[in-house]
Amino acid sequence: MQTIWINTERFITKERMRAHLVTKNIIMSYFNQLGCSARCPLCSSKCELPDDGHTQHQVSKHLLPAFTGFQGRDTKFPTLIVCTEDEAHDRRWGYQKDSIYLPLTEFLSKYHPSWIPFPRSEPSDEHVAKMRAIWWRLKGELCERYNMIDNTDPSWGSRYGSLIPE
Repeated sequence: MQTIWINTERFITKERMRAHLVTKNIIMSYFNQLGCSARCPLCSSKCELPDDGHTQHQVSKHLLPAFTGFQGRDTKFPTLIVCTEDEAHDRRWGYQKDSIYLPLTEFLSKYHPSWIPFPRSEPSDEHVAKMRAIWWRLKGELCERYNMIDNTDPSWGSRYGSLIPE
């Protein structure tokens, strides 16, 4: 009985998620037509400035890079930090085609200078907690979709799982 309930609940949740994503994709297709089309090179959040020829892009709410399949080169572990956290600034970034990985500021200077200066956020920020809660809810689907190996800290379930209702 429990297996039937779990499978039914999983199916219902997946269908709700698909319906939500379809609606979101329709909304996003309209949103993407407005303003600057540039996206954060780490998390793919859209620049929120108008398409007015500006030379510096801006996003106030960055995502977890794992939402778009960003993962460790050798481990296939999802990148579970919001790209504005201190840890992101301390890591080395690069593209698989390159063998050189650089500190964030150098990476952006070399490949994406229009994203400098890059903002910083605190791990205690409400936005960071919400991104982790969303990851907790969608991690199975996203890991499957992008062929990532889930290594999410199990404590995220108790810390962030209740922030997003089922």
